[in-house]
Amino acid sequence: MIKTLNSGWESRCFFIILILHCLPIFQLTPFVTLDGAAHLYNAHLMFEVLFGKSIAIHQFFEFNTFPEPNWTGHFILMWLQAILPILWSEKAILILIFLLMAYGFRKLVLTINPESGYLSWMIFPFLYNFPFLLGFFNFVLALALLPWWISWWLKNHHAGLHVKNGILVTILFIVLYFSHLVVFLLAGLCAGIISIFNTPRGYTKNKMKQLLYLAIVSLPGLFLSFLFVFIFGTEGYRGEISYLPFTQLLDDILYSRMFIVYDYESEKVFALAFSGLMVLLTVIGIRHFSKTYVQRSFGWICLSSLLIIFVIPDSLASGGILSVRLVQWFFMTWCIWLVTLNFPKKAKVFAALIAVGFSVGMMKIHWRVQKELSADAQNFIEASASLEPNTVLLPLNYSGNWMHSNMSSYLGAMKDIVVLDNYEATQHHFPLVWKKNMDPEIHMGNHVSSNRPCVDIAKSEK
Repeated sequence: MIKTLNSGWESRCFFIILILHCLPIFQLTPFVTLDGAAHLYNAHLMFEVLFGKSIAIHQFFEFNTFPEPNWTGHFILMWLQAILPILWSEKAILILIFLLMAYGFRKLVLTINPESGYLSWMIFPFLYNFPFLLGFFNFVLALALLPWWISWWLKNHHAGLHVKNGILVTILFIVLYFSHLVVFLLAGLCAGIISIFNTPRGYTKNKMKQLLYLAIVSLPGLFLSFLFVFIFGTEGYRGEISYLPFTQLLDDILYSRMFIVYDYESEKVFALAFSGLMVLLTVIGIRHFSKTYVQRSFGWICLSSLLIIFVIPDSLASGGILSVRLVQWFFMTWCIWLVTLNFPKKAKVFAALIAVGFSVGMMKIHWRVQKELSADAQNFIEASASLEPNTVLLPLNYSGNWMHSNMSSYLGAMKDIVVLDNYEATQHHFPLVWKKNMDPEIHMGNHVSSNRPCVDIAKSEK
């Protein structure tokens, strides 16, 4: 695989650095992300609902009947659990995300400019990003697929409408829809921009054919998207459409917000260095501006990605915390646009080394917290040994640490039990939901939404 993307010393170094970035995931069991435990638990429940015999699980849960745009990661996790130990299935999906993201970005870089392998090293800081460490598996999976899609479209959009390609692209669009709605729309936007600006002037008819082709292959995903919004509305996960203040969005861009996770004030100073690197590379690169079609295409993709940060709400269509994800995508498109410039080799090597140094630095900053979280999660995993199958468990979370919110889900992932603190089943945009009248949040209290839970067990039992 590596030889097909590039060859030689630089390629081997890329692979070695990628493996080094995977070490924390291998070293910590479990490697804790905010929502990761909940995804792991619900993937386990999905397998049990389909193939298991647990009376309690079948009593409480059923599959969502609507094809929600938030399922891919869960189904991958479910099948990984069928062949791997539970906690190793979690590691497997994290490593899969890393591989898809790193090599997808590298493939796109080398498609644009085969001489810019070193600039593909800019992806390393994006591996342990904010959405990843919050356990937004569906989003980061979709985002990891996006560079693969853009690379394919860049090479094939002139080929015209062929049945084989049409089927392939339609399937990819459907996968992107089931991974994350916003990334599905970004894929269509990027392909449309490439069709318009990567085609020579005077070829208007050819551009229209490409856009028509794009509309046809994306039609199933667009239909599902329209149906989703029509049925469930545009309100965010808290029941409203909300924007972040303009000044906060500017700060998020200035301080590379997608890298800041556990302690905003202490991490933002270091994260600012990446923004500085991007500005420096842009200043150097402008001297080598060549006005090629591909440069124009990715310039418009980068600009549109910047504008989208201020246009799309932070909370929309049952989702939330969207702005920081869009900031990440903008920075990734900024990196891709830099690839279209004719940098001297020394500048490319400099950018690569600084990016890797920054990435390792952020990993070191996050390492202490990640070790503590893993130790906390181990307490839950050890406690699961004392639970009998078909247990119905009510965990009460009084912790002030927001990263503990879903940690009790590890109890359910390790055993065939029902954990009543399951926010996913309460939301309609995940594969499993509570059966009618079985959602404990309706009649028991606020144990899911508060770290000062007050519950009425007697009312719930009744």
